[in-house]
Amino acid sequence: MSDTALILLLMIFVPAGLAFGVATWALRRKSEAQQRELATLYAVAESMISASDMAEIHRRIVQTLQAMLEASHCYLLLNNRVSRQLDVLAGTDKFACAGVPMDAASGEVTCFKNKALLEVPDAENCPFVDNGIVRRLGQKSVLYVPMVSEGEVIGVLEIDQRGHRRRFSEEQKACAQHVANLGALAMRLCEQRSMREQLYRTEKMAAVGELISGVAHDLKNPLAAMSGLTELALARCGDSSLAQELRAIHAE
Repeated sequence: MSDTALILLLMIFVPAGLAFGVATWALRRKSEAQQRELATLYAVAESMISASDMAEIHRRIVQTLQAMLEASHCYLLLNNRVSRQLDVLAGTDKFACAGVPMDAASGEVTCFKNKALLEVPDAENCPFVDNGIVRRLGQKSVLYVPMVSEGEVIGVLEIDQRGHRRRFSEEQKACAQHVANLGALAMRLCEQRSMREQLYRTEKMAAVGELISGVAHDLKNPLAAMSGLTELALARCGDSSLAQELRAIHAE
């Protein structure tokens, strides 16, 4: 083989080999990142499901999302069917108000009604968000994530960035949606667990009441017989000292 042919082969195969190596490295990095993400989501799900009460679930959701997305703050708003608003139940900071009415022009309501994730890179100049909330909180960019359980939106997670504007990556938005849905599922499970415990307590109290009623009924007949016997004994004893004791027994 001539030197020219050898040089041509090297010019063809060396770049191809380098490209293959880079592609393999990139795929490995992506696979490792996905494995880490799955492990994190699994740990998050375990943490939420093992929470002792609803307030603890809310707290873990907002703290987890703030850390995972490296955001300034995170808030959890749940639908209140009675007051027709989204109540703020948890947050890593104090929210601008106690709740957002369903008829308000805000990012929270838009996300809830559309059942879709909503990203606002420039919150200060966006017509679809509540400018009053944006100004009071100092928000620069906001990500609204619907909390979906069994096809129903039960609330919204609001993740904001302060100090500077930013865009959330597609991986971050997908991760936020996974956490939101896991949180909604954990809350449903907590509600069901609470209902089962309440039903168990009700059934237990009913069983105790039935037992007490049966015992009282079983005691009633012999006590009635004793009362009748003491009346007969009193009729025969007259006013003797024994009669006083019999009257005491009859009174009891």
